Amino acid sequence: MKNLILYICLLGFIQMQAQESYTIDGASGELYIHEINKVTLVGSNESKLTVEVDGKLYETPEKSKGLKLINPAGYSDNTGIGLHVSKDGNSYSFRRISNKKGNRYIFHVPKGYHVHYESSSYNAGTLHINDVEAELDVSANYNRVELSGVTGPMAIHSVYGGIEAKFSSVSQEGPISLYSVYSDVDVSVPANTKANFNLKVSYGDVFSDIDLSYPQSEDGFKHLNAKKFTGLMNGGGVDFTLKSGYNNVYLRKQ
Repeated sequence: MKNLILYICLLGFIQMQAQESYTIDGASGELYIHEINKVTLVGSNESKLTVEVDGKLYETPEKSKGLKLINPAGYSDNTGIGLHVSKDGNSYSFRRISNKKGNRYIFHVPKGYHVHYESSSYNAGTLHINDVEAELDVSANYNRVELSGVTGPMAIHSVYGGIEAKFSSVSQEGPISLYSVYSDVDVSVPANTKANFNLKVSYGDVFSDIDLSYPQSEDGFKHLNAKKFTGLMNGGGVDFTLKSGYNNVYLRKQ
């Protein structure tokens, strides 16, 4: 009898855990993440996109039994994890439903996806991006963005949050851009990186331990500007822009 009770409890726990994730089959597509405050993107070698809830999913009020959670835009939870997903071919758009701060969501992203993330909320937490080889487009107002083990191509923009990125390698497939308006941009790249670095600051400074070469213009002179300049690493390569409006840019060799 005791074993039976234990089995039933274990089965219930497994079922509860199974409800804490949502999976979409397919190794490629367009992933849009809208206004989800706490997000972690993790690279995946599997041929499916999986979204997990970090921790226990928030509990709805007792009075909400028999009702469904909706938001002002009319979206409801159709994933079982507090998110709404819209599908259009191989394009998937995720939106949060509750106005509460809620859980952190972990997206396991195959390499074949193009990821688009946008957030305007003051309550937005740090956006973590780890070991993702997919193409990235990030537009955030308040998020700090921390990237590790990434390759590009990417366009990362944050208004108030800082950006810190550690590249495992630098893809030559498309341009890379990291821009924070009010905070700093701190980037580390491998020593063998081939890139054309476009470094821009309005009211800050640029710091680096990399020996960059500065191409001459057609008149034979090197045109250097205290606020913006181009430096080639290992002879040049992909266009790589680092920009801060009111803070500093840090470029490191790892």
